[in-house]
Amino acid sequence: MDTPGYRCTLLLNRKINMHTFESWYKIIKQNVVPVIELAKECYKGGMIIDVGSNLGSFTDSMIETYPEAEYHMFEPHPKFSSYLIEKYSSANNVIVNLKGAGSEEVTAKINFNNGNWGNNLISHQGEDIEIIRLDSYIKTNNLKNIGLIKIDVEYYEPFVLDGLKDYIENTSNLPPIILEHDWNGSPYKDKWFEITEWLFYKYKYFQFNKDTPMYDVVLMPL
Repeated sequence: MDTPGYRCTLLLNRKINMHTFESWYKIIKQNVVPVIELAKECYKGGMIIDVGSNLGSFTDSMIETYPEAEYHMFEPHPKFSSYLIEKYSSANNVIVNLKGAGSEEVTAKINFNNGNWGNNLISHQGEDIEIIRLDSYIKTNNLKNIGLIKIDVEYYEPFVLDGLKDYIENTSNLPPIILEHDWNGSPYKDKWFEITEWLFYKYKYFQFNKDTPMYDVVLMPL
């Protein structure tokens, strides 16, 4: 005979595993609307870099308005690899990189959250992934006229920014950067303080340590 606790466990397991690519895409497509509104306010043309692409909802939404732009996507989790490769196989203006971005060129691990497919953390367990520095990627691929960088990587944002340091300090055409920020939840506060020592010589200051819930930040060049 089953028990109420056992039945609750079954229901919970069904709930956290209910996502499909299609159902999850509908959720994140709606959730990305405020970020798209910010992007359209500050984007003035040029290449768009999407770090933490998940299923591509941000890039897709930007393509709807800016179909001629060139897009460089970065999504390291292997669960999304086949989906993204197939989805953009015929899109000549979209480059899919199945890698993460950070401050070092390393192999790391990323977990997977069955209940929230957007909350996958780089940690000490999970699937192996490759992490690269974005400034090296930009230099190697001779990318010019970058018009916008969007970063949504579940607290790993300061490491992505650190991996852009050489580019930020040397380019004559700084792009706006949109990132998701949650100071209260961040396990990387020391890294944020390290970043601010050079970042705000190039970008306008924002209240990264305000006692507020998660919010989206637009970094605008000085």
